[in-house]
Amino acid sequence: MNIGWDIKTDWFLDRQATRDLLDPVTFKAFKKVGQKVRAIAQASMRWAPGPAPVGQPPHAHSGMLRRFIYYAVEPATRSLVIGPALLGLARNPKTGQTYSVPEALEYGRFGVPEHSYMRRALGNAMQSKTIQRALADAGKTMPGMTGA
Repeated sequence: MNIGWDIKTDWFLDRQATRDLLDPVTFKAFKKVGQKVRAIAQASMRWAPGPAPVGQPPHAHSGMLRRFIYYAVEPATRSLVIGPALLGLARNPKTGQTYSVPEALEYGRFGVPEHSYMRRALGNAMQSKTIQRALADAGKTMPGMTGA
């Protein structure tokens, strides 16, 4: 999965251009989904020393990963994108390969154990009847939805 997107802040949901791009029902659904997934992802990252157990969301050591989760509309496809900002790259000392820390944590790449937090947050959000109803009203489907 390629998670290298280039979303501009122009397409955050608090911008008039985004409101103008989407119909009101889709706008409301995207806003609800974005808020819910972001809140679940942030809450899943506990403040604790040391690394989180493999397979669990990462610990929030500095709070940067937790603080910089955004959601915006990708205008070409009119789809919602939710995820952490690319705050910088890390380098694997053994291979010299550079990588995105959020990507490495989410998918367990580059020698970093998997600590999925965004996929888990999306799955949990999709269990909400409010989110399912909002997306169904907008004629949208997301992973984990049935029907619609």
